Amino acid sequence: TKLTCFYDKKIQVAAKQRAHETDFFEDEDICVVACGRLHTIGAISDLHQGSVEFRGIGETVASAYKKWGASLAQNLIGEFAFAVWDKNEQLLLCARDRFGQIPLSYRATEEGFAFASDFISVAMGFSTRPEPNDDWIIGYLNEAVLDQDSTPFKGVRKLPPGSLITWRNNELELRQ
Repeated sequence: TKLTCFYDKKIQVAAKQRAHETDFFEDEDICVVACGRLHTIGAISDLHQGSVEFRGIGETVASAYKKWGASLAQNLIGEFAFAVWDKNEQLLLCARDRFGQIPLSYRATEEGFAFASDFISVAMGFSTRPEPNDDWIIGYLNEAVLDQDSTPFKGVRKLPPGSLITWRNNELELRQ
């Protein structure tokens, strides 16, 4: 696996490439990093207006964001995790598919916001390292992890399936 990172303002991104499924798209308005597959039927095929030209998941997510804004995830069908950085609004939006097929972990600190497909990359994303999450570790060793969005690191969370995060001005909002 190859680790791809970029830094924009206070956002640290690390996305593991999985068989070339990770895609990056950027234009003058938005920046998208996306992983997974979208099924281009129904509403998604309308984004490309019948064009048969191949578009990667990053460009498709960008088109969906421009059309539907923050409600884009409810119109997508497939296995995906993505982040959209809206340069004009200074808004970061991260989402995960309904069944949680593609992982997405995140961490918000005073240093900024980090996200990745794995929690270890997120934990190492800033100069301040998170403390171990003893409750998670004990639960894992006892095969009794009850909290599905926690990780072995305090402050590093997994985005639940079918969820969306918005982050702006160091304020985080999680929605199902």
